[in-house]
This record gives sequence, C-alpha cells and structure tokens, in this order.
Amino acid sequence: MHPGLLPAIFGPSVGRTMVKSLKALLLFATVALFGVAGWANTTLFVEVSWNSSAPANLGPGSIVQIIGRTHDGVLPENADNGGMQQYGTLDGLPVLLPETVANGWQILETAHIQQAAGGYYSISVAIEIPANIESVFVRVFSVTNFPLAPEAYHGYWGISAASNVIDTIGTGYTWFDDVELTHEAYFEVIPEPATVALIGSGLLAIAFRRKRKSIPDVSVRSSHDEGGLS
Repeated sequence: MHPGLLPAIFGPSVGRTMVKSLKALLLFATVALFGVAGWANTTLFVEVSWNSSAPANLGPGSIVQIIGRTHDGVLPENADNGGMQQYGTLDGLPVLLPETVANGWQILETAHIQQAAGGYYSISVAIEIPANIESVFVRVFSVTNFPLAPEAYHGYWGISAASNVIDTIGTGYTWFDDVELTHEAYFEVIPEPATVALIGSGLLAIAFRRKRKSIPDVSVRSSHDEGGLS
C-alpha cells in the first residue's frame, strides 16, 4: 500500500498515525520472525574434556560424536549398546556399527580428541542445533577411525547423560566431563547397498580392462602374418 493513500482517505492526521502503526507492526513481525529463525538454528559450543591420566584407553585422535536427541528419542542411558546397531559378535564381544543411532537421535558432529594440554585431553566445537533437538550428549570411542567391512577394530566406548538444550541456550555453551569408556566391543562400518554396488562395478571394470590387455589384438596379428606369407 502506498504511504500517501491512507492520509488521502482518512485525512492527514489519522492517516499518518495509521502509517506509523503499520510500520511498527511490520517491524515487530520482522523481529519476531528472525527471533524464531535464530532459535531454530542456534549455535552451541560443546566442550568435552578428560584428565589425561584416565581413562587409560583414551588418547589423542580418539573419536567423539556429538548427538542430538528429539523429544521422542530414548535417553542415552536407556539405549541398548549406546544406540548403535549390532552387526554380530567377534571373540565373544559385540560388533557394533558406530555410525548408527537410536530412533530420535541425530549425529550432529564428529570430532577427534586433541593433544593433552594442562593435564587434560579436550575438544571444543561449535555446532548448529536443529529446531527439533531437545537435548545433546556425547558418545566417545577409544579408536581413531572406524574401518569398513570386512575389518573390525577392537576398542572401548562410553556415553554421557543428555544435557537439555533449553538450559544451555542462553549461554550457548555446554560441557561434558570425564565420560567413562567402560564398554568393550568391536567397531565396523557396513557400506550402504548403493556403495557396495558401486565398489563392485568398479572392480568388474578393472578386471575387464586387465582381461582385455592380456588378449592380443587378433586383427593386427593376422594382417602381419598374411603380409609375411605373401
């Protein structure tokens, strides 16, 4: 609506007041909209630290997953195998898929423990919290990488309690200290079916190329032989 239209209809005084009210309402709606967007995409600083003398199976390079939990997600302390799917057993221990999570969970970030400083191992990362995430927690592994099948790495894992996002949203900071790695298991990553198919087609292509190289070109050889006989 043109700003001069209201004064023309309702008179100069009333019209100017209505224009100011509309501008104020528009400004309020814009601020409210950006406020909602800011809440939905909040950056949270997460710090995890351990005394460098314990636990003994933790060290630089060890993997830390920062996980978000929705309202419907099970609490970490109530999840079987820390929310990881079990692929089988090896040497009497479970083989877990470390990049899987329970229903209602989402891996927000994966980080690696840094070198000890001041007697502590630690990581500090900034992550974006989606609007549907109610709490965050960490899952920690003593291994420095997760192998693809058919390999499996032996190691230990631990999980923290959940920290309510609403409680930390004001400061934008949450801290997890001394998560115990008391669970022993093997870790393995199973490629998705599409990935397996892609790897298989690549191997077939390589095998076909090698086979072609091993077979001489008959047409060239026959031409050469005919030339020699004439």
